[in-house]
Amino acid sequence: MMGACFDCLVEIDGVTQQACMLAVTAGMEIKMPSAKGDRNA
Repeated sequence: MMGACFDCLVEIDGVTQQACMLAVTAGMEIKMPSAKGDRNA
């Protein structure tokens, strides 16, 4: 069942979203979401 879990979270244009629910388009800025409380930050 697509979209039922949150294993594919990415940050797209500054917004955390499920990658499996989106189509990639030219110009998207995609990165791993920043972890809150990251001790190495």
